[in-house]
Amino acid sequence: MGVASAGTVSRAAAATLDAGLDHTWSLPRRQWTADLRAAERSWTRLPRWGHELHLGEPKWRKLLHHALHDFHAVAVAPYWAQILAATHTDRTRRALDTADAGVEGMLARLHPRIAWSSPVLSVDCHVTVDLHLEGRGLLLAPTFFWPEPLAFPDNADSTRPVVLRYPIAHDLAAYRSVWAAAAVSGPDDALAALLGTTRARALRAMATPAGTAELARRTRTSAATAGHHATVLRGAGLITTERDGTGVRHALTPMGRALLHGADPP
Repeated sequence: MGVASAGTVSRAAAATLDAGLDHTWSLPRRQWTADLRAAERSWTRLPRWGHELHLGEPKWRKLLHHALHDFHAVAVAPYWAQILAATHTDRTRRALDTADAGVEGMLARLHPRIAWSSPVLSVDCHVTVDLHLEGRGLLLAPTFFWPEPLAFPDNADSTRPVVLRYPIAHDLAAYRSVWAAAAVSGPDDALAALLGTTRARALRAMATPAGTAELARRTRTSAATAGHHATVLRGAGLITTERDGTGVRHALTPMGRALLHGADPP
């Protein structure tokens, strides 16, 4: 298996940039040390800031923090709804592949530069090495910005799963479709165009679970109208409705929450 030079492997998904950075800064010292050693093996000469960042130098941490926020504001935030939609589409496709052809069939279709020939998964990376999982597992992580597949073993814990990052956009046309969609309308317009203005407002209103009467109040509609929109959203798998005493309680499903969060840039 071709394995890219190892780096920090996040142990938890982060919903926002700040949450991701907070997670990174809070990694244990042994993780930072292991990642620094891996970087030193991969780089001909590691820049000074790499060492000082590892040592916790506030100057470099602050500089990196601001640089990542500036990049995020320009390259990620304006397109977040489309990127999230593309990612969820890919996850659905992988789930269907697994249901239709099993795990081996899903791995065989994962990416043009990833090949499965039991019991070996070959990943076309810049560095070639045989990596034996020995029961630790493989975690699939779809990526949008990095155009090549990469396999990351955890530098500090050899028992943790290897993370396989694979691109969900295979060519320039896939990237252009995201940029073009983002240019046509803002996130709020996109959600309203998909669901309708009132139904989009109803979905947002259920970010906090509510009964039908409360939903009607939040959306400034009648109880009958609110109930109708809840029925449609429930049929689409975006909300659930459960009995709550003499009434009901509407709440977002994971799909509904993902759609809503995709419409609101971080």
